[in-house]
Amino acid sequence: MPQISTARRAFLLLVVCSFFLCWQFVIPSAGNPSFVVPDHAVPGLLPGKDYPRAEAESEPFYHEQFANPGKHNKAHAASASSATQGIVVYWYGGSDEGASDVRILRATFNNAWSDPTPVMGIDQASNDLQRYVRKVGNAVLVNPGDGVQWLFFVTVSAGGWAGSSISYVTSTDNGISWSQVKRLVTSPFLNLSTLVRTRAIFYDDGSIGLPVYHEFIGKFGELLRLDQHGRVLGKSRLHYGTESLQPAIAVNTPNHAIALMRYSGAPRRNVLQTETSDAGATWSKAEKNSLRNPNGAVEVLRLNDGRLLLALNNSVMGRHDMSLAMSTNQGQSWEIIKTIEQVDISPASHDIEFSYPTLTRDDNGMFHLLYSWNDKFIKHVRFNEAWLMQP
Repeated sequence: MPQISTARRAFLLLVVCSFFLCWQFVIPSAGNPSFVVPDHAVPGLLPGKDYPRAEAESEPFYHEQFANPGKHNKAHAASASSATQGIVVYWYGGSDEGASDVRILRATFNNAWSDPTPVMGIDQASNDLQRYVRKVGNAVLVNPGDGVQWLFFVTVSAGGWAGSSISYVTSTDNGISWSQVKRLVTSPFLNLSTLVRTRAIFYDDGSIGLPVYHEFIGKFGELLRLDQHGRVLGKSRLHYGTESLQPAIAVNTPNHAIALMRYSGAPRRNVLQTETSDAGATWSKAEKNSLRNPNGAVEVLRLNDGRLLLALNNSVMGRHDMSLAMSTNQGQSWEIIKTIEQVDISPASHDIEFSYPTLTRDDNGMFHLLYSWNDKFIKHVRFNEAWLMQP
């Protein structure tokens, strides 16, 4: 067996030491704060503060429409948040997923939809980052309530979504204008294969918990903790292996939360679920719960009384269903309570597809469910609690 030279040993040692030094620099040592339990009557705003809110009317209310005029062949991956009045929604649209004309779009709803306006495209991202950006994707707005909003989004320089990294911009005027684009550094080398999809959570020290996921080699979810400068203070793995994507997290208590994930493995296809009892420092082994899911994105929203509302594709094959499920015991059991869309087609067909749901609640107590409708429109469904609990 050939001997490893002293110079080569020294080089390998230097590489290993450099890795750990870079890692400690990028992700500094930090304590483990507690979660802040949100008031999801006003999701996306800093929990624990008193915001003016009127309850939705007691009579059942339900209404559906499209949020966008259908000018693009592709409209996908909406992310909704409560705004000062109504809601604000971001999604990406263009001629096709990954095309050079794809832009991240923004629209607001206050009794009527505004025209979508472009926020970000590959040209601006490339110029600001001083690197080639081939495509942009999923975007998530985070509003800590301190006057600065964050828009995290996916950028790809080479390859498919597995080659992604997360970039972000900030705004101090409620999304009218944005800062230059910066990259979120999630690992000391390459910084590849990290994507964002679902809403953030908050910690009691003011830091942000950003759910992310990886697609390169392994497929697994993580929770990043970020400071007010966009530095990663810590991360925890939600799952190990190659079968979980796009974690959606619901905080139940200062120490307890559950994460629900899209399962991308072989049948039986159900929603993956894990939980933490130490404010996200460690997570239980992810297990399939009772809810069917065909490798589709899910979204969870905590109601003020602790109930959990989940939007999902309630099927094992095909995304031709959009349903709502509820848990009254912090995610220990679930029940499908409403079917929003359901089309009887071949399970293998992709001709009709409802996918990537997002849930929020405005300051009048009205629920807003948005999702990709056949990849061309963003469907907007409004309802109140009286309708939700109606048999």
